[in-house]
Amino acid sequence: MDLIIGIQFENDVAPCNILIYFDVPDEVMTKRLVKRGETSGRIDDNEETIIKRLKTFHEETTPILGYYGKQGKLVTIDANRKSDEVFFDVSNELDKLGKQLAFILSLREFLCDHTNLLCPYPNRAPFNLMI
Repeated sequence: MDLIIGIQFENDVAPCNILIYFDVPDEVMTKRLVKRGETSGRIDDNEETIIKRLKTFHEETTPILGYYGKQGKLVTIDANRKSDEVFFDVSNELDKLGKQLAFILSLREFLCDHTNLLCPYPNRAPFNLMI
């Protein structure tokens, strides 16, 4: 089931290199959204509706978290902290991803230039390196 959902997600949305999940207890999320409702004018920012939305959120996202967790692409960040602490963690994860992608791209370019086996150009090789 996780595999089907992951494949569908990537077909419908985009290939995924990293999935960042902001972990916040439902009670805290409910308080935050009720507080938002005080100034947003949104009629659905009430406790009853929020609880239903959170239930749906968990039902829909849990399989995706499982799929990407098994692939090592899931990063869970405790978002029940100050915003600057959460931002710091997100920035670090994105920096790591950027370094990994830069390394992969340079390796791919090196292999393409030196082996003529893994180049994405049709006239140079019969297959492509998928990373």
